[in-house]
Amino acid sequence: GFWGKAVGCYKQSAKDAPALEIDATLTTDVRGGAVKRADFKKGKQGKRSREQQKKVDAVGRCLAKQIVGLEMPKSARGFFTLQVHIRPGDRVP
Repeated sequence: GFWGKAVGCYKQSAKDAPALEIDATLTTDVRGGAVKRADFKKGKQGKRSREQQKKVDAVGRCLAKQIVGLEMPKSARGFFTLQVHIRPGDRVP
């Protein structure tokens, strides 16, 4: 499912940054029973280094790519904002 893909996105960037924390905001377009499009909203850098921010952004872009095609209820239609939080130690069940 999507969570496994999300953790996969995280692991790609966290190899060199094991304390990396992700708070990603995705805007999705849902039609016809699936996510048709997703965009990652780049957040503020805050206390992160430039290198850490690059990793966070890479995870966000990966999440947006992976969520496209995710099945949704047929009745769901419109634009939805999703918040995805990933922390060190998160695993696929």
